[in-house]
Amino acid sequence: MGLALGGPKMLSRGWHSGSVFGTHAAAAASGVLRGLNAAQFEDALGLAGTQSAGLMAAQYEAMSKRMHHGFASRNGFYAAGLAQSGYTGIKRVFEREYGGFLSTFGEGHDPDASQITKNLGSEWNTEKITVKIHAAMGGLHPAIDAALALTDGRKLTAGGIEAIRIEVPHAIYHHGWWTPERPLTAIGAQMNIAYATAAALLDGHVRPEQFTPSRLDADDLWELIGRTQVHQVDEQHEPAWGQPGYNTRLTLTLRGGEVLTRALNQPHGGPDDPLTNAEIREKYRALTAQVVDPGRAARIEQIVLDLEGQADLGPLVDLLAAPARGALG
Repeated sequence: MGLALGGPKMLSRGWHSGSVFGTHAAAAASGVLRGLNAAQFEDALGLAGTQSAGLMAAQYEAMSKRMHHGFASRNGFYAAGLAQSGYTGIKRVFEREYGGFLSTFGEGHDPDASQITKNLGSEWNTEKITVKIHAAMGGLHPAIDAALALTDGRKLTAGGIEAIRIEVPHAIYHHGWWTPERPLTAIGAQMNIAYATAAALLDGHVRPEQFTPSRLDADDLWELIGRTQVHQVDEQHEPAWGQPGYNTRLTLTLRGGEVLTRALNQPHGGPDDPLTNAEIREKYRALTAQVVDPGRAARIEQIVLDLEGQADLGPLVDLLAAPARGALG
């Protein structure tokens, strides 16, 4: 669905892409588990399409930003249940020229319906998923990675950096850049490329502790944000340092005149530079240490790493559903 609609173009138009086409993914998965027949599947997808939504203005510090993908999962699950119970959905929901899913959400950028079934059953897009290593919006990860690479082996301070220039493609520019107002909320900071880059430069990582109330209002971070310029790369003249989509160039001008530059076309964690199993475990343990007891965290890890060997996932559901502490205190 994302390839058919053009995810980056949807972001630039203001849709939260994942929550728009995530309803169909959830409906399809739920439909398989429910054993729907072909006609019921069509109804489920039609019912899912009419529930798709998600305005990207939620990135401006609205709590609904974190809810969108949950809404998509819920609505897809609900759509499959309705179809199983005999409720009819929109027929040919993807092909309809008036009020159809692609014609409506893809208005203005020529969606390609053939992408929905292209290489179906032989090409698995799960192999192309990026696993996030930083606690920030995915489009900001190349800038964070570049900042960490430039600071590797050296300690930078706000006073030692004269200027920051970040060049990004259209989707990251629209989705991850606006002039922030102090103080940001955690939601806004996780979406803002200037904040995330400044945090990476000064703290050496971007984790939940970079989004606590005290860090969100720290003078050194806001000094750097004030010296940051973000520029959109012209799609007609994209630079030669990588492929469209994630192309990011970070340039630091230090006090004294030294200029440091790093360009990346994919974040660490992408299909060509995947996280190692050790990195994923380290991330899991660092995050869960703040919210659950060690024994519970270890048991969750044990079950997840042996899902194929589990006869019953009830114990995992119970472990995940139990109360937890807040990650930011």
